[in-house]
Amino acid sequence: MPLQPGTRLGPYEILAPLGAGGMGEVYKARDPRLDRDVAIKVLPEHLAASADAMARFEREARAVAALSHPNILAIYDIGSDRDVKYLVTELLEGETLRARMKAHTLGWRRAAEVAGAVCDGLAAAHAKGITHRDLKPENIFLTSDGRVKILDFGLARRTAAPAEGATVSELATQPGSVMGTPGYMSPEQVRGEVTTEATDIFSLGCVLYEAVAGQRPFERTTVADTMAAILQQEPPSIPASKIGGPLEADRIIRRCLAKNAHDRFHSAHDLGLAIRDAGPAATTTSPTRWRWWIPASALAAVVVSVAVYWFAGRVRTIDSIAVLPLVHGSAEAEYLSDGITESLINSLSRIPKLKVISSSGVFRYKGKAADPKTAGNELGVRAVLTGKLTQRGDTLAVTVALVDVSDNSHLWGEQYNRKLADLLVVQEEIARDVADKLRLRLSGDENRQLADRQTENAAAYQLYLKGHFAISRYTQEGINQGIENMQQAIAIDPSYALAYAGIADAHLIAADWYTAPREAHAKAREAAAKALSLNNRLAEAHTAMAAIKTFQDWDWKGAEQDFQKALQINPRYTRTHLFYAFQLCAQKRFQEAHESTRKAGEVEPFSAEAASYTTMPLYFMRKYDDALQAARRAMSIDSNYFFSHLIAGWAWEQKGQLREAIAALETAVRIAYNPQTKSELARLRALAGDTAAAEAGRQELLELRRKAYVPAFDLALLHDALGKREEALRLMEQAFEDRSWWITWLAIDPRVDRLRSEPRVQTLMRRAGLVQ
Repeated sequence: MPLQPGTRLGPYEILAPLGAGGMGEVYKARDPRLDRDVAIKVLPEHLAASADAMARFEREARAVAALSHPNILAIYDIGSDRDVKYLVTELLEGETLRARMKAHTLGWRRAAEVAGAVCDGLAAAHAKGITHRDLKPENIFLTSDGRVKILDFGLARRTAAPAEGATVSELATQPGSVMGTPGYMSPEQVRGEVTTEATDIFSLGCVLYEAVAGQRPFERTTVADTMAAILQQEPPSIPASKIGGPLEADRIIRRCLAKNAHDRFHSAHDLGLAIRDAGPAATTTSPTRWRWWIPASALAAVVVSVAVYWFAGRVRTIDSIAVLPLVHGSAEAEYLSDGITESLINSLSRIPKLKVISSSGVFRYKGKAADPKTAGNELGVRAVLTGKLTQRGDTLAVTVALVDVSDNSHLWGEQYNRKLADLLVVQEEIARDVADKLRLRLSGDENRQLADRQTENAAAYQLYLKGHFAISRYTQEGINQGIENMQQAIAIDPSYALAYAGIADAHLIAADWYTAPREAHAKAREAAAKALSLNNRLAEAHTAMAAIKTFQDWDWKGAEQDFQKALQINPRYTRTHLFYAFQLCAQKRFQEAHESTRKAGEVEPFSAEAASYTTMPLYFMRKYDDALQAARRAMSIDSNYFFSHLIAGWAWEQKGQLREAIAALETAVRIAYNPQTKSELARLRALAGDTAAAEAGRQELLELRRKAYVPAFDLALLHDALGKREEALRLMEQAFEDRSWWITWLAIDPRVDRLRSEPRVQTLMRRAGLVQ
C-alpha cells in the first residue's frame, strides 16, 4: 500500500511519491537528523520476504555504498520499520536518460559526454568487483546541474525466467524476471552465463546506439525474438548523418556490441578513454563528383604500380610505435622486464621521426594478455613491439616481435640469448634492430643517443633497475628499499650519475609524505649536486635541484634556471613540466603553469599523475568547475589515483557542496590511507558540522604524530576548521620551519583563506618571498 505524505519510516518523514517499478516504490523524504531531503525506495514484498535475497541485497548495498563515486547514486542507509524494508539514497533533481531520449535523440557529442561519465562510475565499481547487470536509459540519471548518475547499481538481481510471449516493456518492470532487461542484455546474460565487466560494456553500447540512432539495436516484437537477435544478429548500421560524430564513433559502438565478450573493450576505463579520444563531430565537406574514363590496361598498370609500391614500402610508413610491457616468467624478473621495457621506450623516444607511447600508456597492459592489434588501435599507433623475458641464473633470453597494427601481421621477430652481464648491450641491440626494421635512417647523433649509457657496469645497472622499480611504488618501504638499491649501485660504480639522481628523486617523493621536508631536501640536494658534478646533462638531476630551490629555498629565479636547463636537455621528462608548474603557481603565473601541465599531459597522455596535476593551476585560479572536469579526466585514466579525488574534494568544498567534497575525500582515504587524506577528511567533516568525527580524526593524527611524520600544515588547517585558531597558527609556523611544500602556495591556496589575514601568516608569506 502506498505511503502517504507525513508518514514516518524509521527516522525519515515521507514527503511525496516519486515513482514505482519492479524494484519498489520511491518517495521523497526528509531526514530531520541531518536536515536534508533524501530518496527512499521501499523494497517489494517478494524481496523483503526472502531471507536469502535480503541478505544478498544488504551485502550488495554495503558494497555499492562503499564506492562513493560522483557518477554513482550515493546510498545513505538501509532500514526496516513495521516489516517494511527500505533503502535511503541521495535525492536527485533532473530526469532519466530515458525521459531525455523520449524528447529527441542525443547526437554523438552529448551521448559521448553521458557515456564517458557512466564509464567512470562503472570503472570504479568494477575495480571493487561489482557489476551493474541492468544498465539501461532508465538507470542513468541526468541531474539538473549537469551531472550523470548511475541508478540501481548492482541491486537488481532477477532470477526467474520470463513468461512466454511477454513484451519487452512488460518484462522491464516485472519483479523476479531474468537478470537484466531484454534489449540491453548481453549474449552471456541471455544464455544465463556468469556476468562480468564486459556485460556492462555491452549494455552501455546498447544505450549509446539508442541515444544516437533513436532505436534499440536489437529491438524486436517479442522477448524471444529480441534475445535471438542479441545472440545471432548484428544491429542495423547507423547513418553517418544520424551519428553526427567522428568516424571512430561507429567503431566504438560496434566494438561494445561484439557477441564475444573478449572482443569488447577490456574495461570501462578503456571504453571511456576511447570515447573521449574520439572527440566531437568531425567536419566534412561533400566531394565534387567527377566522371573519369580510364582504359582497362592503364587502370591495371596503375593498380599494379600502387600495390608494388605499397608492399615494398609499407614498413617505411610506420611512424609510431608502442612497446608493450615484456612478459616475465617469475616475480624475481619483474624489475628486469619493467626496466628493459622503460629503457626501450626511452631509447626509441630519442628518435625525432618516431612517435613512441610513454610508459604510463603501455603499462596499463601489464599482466594482461593484450592483443597487439587491439592495443595498437587503442593507443593510436601503427606498430606494436611485444616480448617475453626469461631469466635462468646468469642467462637472459629476450624474445621480441614487431606487429603491424593495420592487419596484425608479423613484421619481424628475434630472440636474444645473452649473459645477464650483457644486459646493457641487449637493450641497445633491440632498439637498433627496431629502428632498422622500421626503415628509420638515424643520424650519427641519434645513433649515439641510442647508446647513451649512464654506466658500463651491468651489476650496477641491475641495482638501479631494482631501485627504480621499488621507488615507483610510492610507498615508504619502497622508497627506502629503492634508495638502498641506488646506494649499492653507486658502491659498484661511484660515477653513476643517474643513480644519484634517483636518490634525489626518492627523497623528494618522501618529502612531506613520509619525511620532514627539511630533512628530505638536505639529502636530495646532496644527491642532486653529486649527480650534476658527474653529468651536467641529466634532466632528472636539474629537475631535482630546481624542486629543492622551489620548496626549500623559495629561490624562484634559481629554480627557473634549472627548470629551463632540464627542459632543454629532455623536453619529454614529465616531472620537469609538473614541478615547473608548481613553481609558476607560487609566482601567480597561472596561465604558464597550466600550459606546463598541459605539456606534461601531451608527453604522457595516459598518466593519471600528470592528468591529476593539471587540476592544480585551475584550483589555484579558483576555476573550480574546470578543476573538477580535469579531475574527472584523471579518474577516467585511473580511478585509483588518490590525488584526483583529493583535489576534486577541495573543488567541491570551494563550490559549497560539502557532501560531495566529503564523499571525494572518503574515496581518497580508501585509496591512500595517509596523514594528508585523513586530515583533510576530518577538516571537511568539521566544516560540515560533524565535530565529533573531526575531533576523532584529530586525535588519531596527534597519536600518529608521536610515532611518525604528520605534516604540520594539514594539522594547522584541521585545527582552524575546529575553531582552534591559536593552535592552527602555531602549527602553520611549524610547517614553515619544516619547509612544507604547501607553504609554497600559502598566498594562493583557497583552503588558507580563513587564516591568510592573520598577521603571523602574513609574516610567513613575506619571509617566503610570496608577497612584497
